[in-house]
Amino acid sequence: MELKKIKLHGFKSFDKPTELDIYPGLTGIVGPNGCGKSNILDSLQWVMGETSYKNLRGSEMDDVIFSGTDTSASRNFAEVSVVLAENKLSHKNDSDNEYEIRRRIERNSGSKYFINSIEKRAKDVQLFFADNSLGPHSVSIVKQGNINQLIEAKPSERRKILEEAAGISGLHHRKHEAILRLNATKANIERINDIINEINTQLSSLKRQYNQAEKFKIIAARIRQFEKELLQIDWNTLTDRENELKNQISTKENTIKLQKNKINDLQIKEGTLKKQIQPIRDNYNSTSEEIQKKNSSLLNIKNEIQYTSERINNTRNQISIIKQDIHREEKNLADHKDQLQKLAIKKEELQRNLNEINKIEHEVLE
Repeated sequence: MELKKIKLHGFKSFDKPTELDIYPGLTGIVGPNGCGKSNILDSLQWVMGETSYKNLRGSEMDDVIFSGTDTSASRNFAEVSVVLAENKLSHKNDSDNEYEIRRRIERNSGSKYFINSIEKRAKDVQLFFADNSLGPHSVSIVKQGNINQLIEAKPSERRKILEEAAGISGLHHRKHEAILRLNATKANIERINDIINEINTQLSSLKRQYNQAEKFKIIAARIRQFEKELLQIDWNTLTDRENELKNQISTKENTIKLQKNKINDLQIKEGTLKKQIQPIRDNYNSTSEEIQKKNSSLLNIKNEIQYTSERINNTRNQISIIKQDIHREEKNLADHKDQLQKLAIKKEELQRNLNEINKIEHEVLE
């Protein structure tokens, strides 16, 4: 890969959009102190996926955004793009082989990466540069003091440099990720085995609970059957008692009707007797004037009156007794009606219990 262009906008000291064309043969950047040489190298590291703000000489990642000067306002974003082209002698200017990698950051919002205007993950961008022997810590970027580090490097560090030059650093990166995924998979397998063992332990316990539940269902079904039979017996007993009380009530009602008929007959007789008494009284009044004359007949008449009065008293006593009997029978009738009402309420309660038992049995069967 050949680095052809760097575009900076709002990155550190580059307030305005700036483009740097990298021509063949350019190997370094020189200039006076404070002109932004290190900022250009920082922008290369940053666009290649640098995640440490310390390596970019800042206290946080938002420090890469232009913070403003006396004459220029601060920016809310920073953006760096690099244009890379495949190193082919026959297609040096072929735009179809160019790649534009862009990184954009906004304050308090994090970074976004783009490859040819298509948003990518940071990991994808890092792999892209690693496959092309590039990266934020590549030996292709040499800063001040790095020459001495290369000369004094240990064999392991030199090997890393040679591997990067050979273009296999991306393979090491992928190998590291594969090992991490493999370790995570192993951990998941161990966790699954633990879960399986725990499930097997719970399964044996659930089997015991299932057997107990089956026994409970059988016993509960028998209990419900017994309860149904007992309720049926109570129902039949109450039905018989109800029929018996109905018959008694019917008998009492017939008795009351007979007593009422007797009372009517006695009342008719009383009226007849009253009609009979009236002529006697008239006769008594008429004969009172002849008392002196008919002393002998007066005694007979008094006896007859006394006899008639006794009959009337007897009749009244009978009427009183019959009324008492009627009152007693009406009271008994009311008691029987109350008892019948209570039996009807108990019957409804038993019917509700029977319906509830049938409902529970139906739910258990389902």
